[in-house]
Amino acid sequence: MNKLIAIGMSVFGLGLGGWSGYQLGSAGSDAPLAKADTPALAKLVPGLSTGRADVDSATLRALIREEMTAVLAKPGSSLPTAPQPGKSGGAPAASTPAQEAVSPEVQAQRREALEQASALVAQGTWGNEQRMSFREKLAMLDPQQRDQAMQQFATAINNGSLTVTTDGPPL
Repeated sequence: MNKLIAIGMSVFGLGLGGWSGYQLGSAGSDAPLAKADTPALAKLVPGLSTGRADVDSATLRALIREEMTAVLAKPGSSLPTAPQPGKSGGAPAASTPAQEAVSPEVQAQRREALEQASALVAQGTWGNEQRMSFREKLAMLDPQQRDQAMQQFATAINNGSLTVTTDGPPL
């Protein structure tokens, strides 16, 4: 019985200490945490319970856009670059260099690789051998052809005409 009382008093003491620490910590001002140059994303709505807020979506969008621009501007970023304001998203800029000249032999190899990749997708079953062969074919294709092959692959999986039986991910 004495052990139960000692354990109960210990738990009560720890609980009381934690509660009082929480109360003392929350009584302080939040001013050190807030920065003057940071826009207010949330405005507390009177009448709602504490913790509920009305979010300023325009400010939130602006901050997200700013962060994404900063990430895309990093030199090692693997993400695609964002289109410049005022330019259409799909059209390449006039100042971009022309695509490199490709020999007819390389064009024929790419065309053959694209046909073979399409044939792999058209088979209807997708195993480990098809995955390895498809990846080899993708490496030989130019970016537009690679997008076309990937679109065929994704469409075949989505409409159910391709059954995936690989050990792990299909690509």
